[in-house]
Amino acid sequence: SRISRFRYRTRYFTDSGIIGSKEFVAENYQRFRHLFHSK
Repeated sequence: SRISRFRYRTRYFTDSGIIGSKEFVAENYQRFRHLFHSK
């Protein structure tokens, strides 16, 4: 699925956050924000 591919491609970046354009970051942060944790 599209979400599985997204998670696979970005799993190495989850410690740092989302990398991409502002629009990409905003869209995907809202979609996956429950997976990100503040340090």
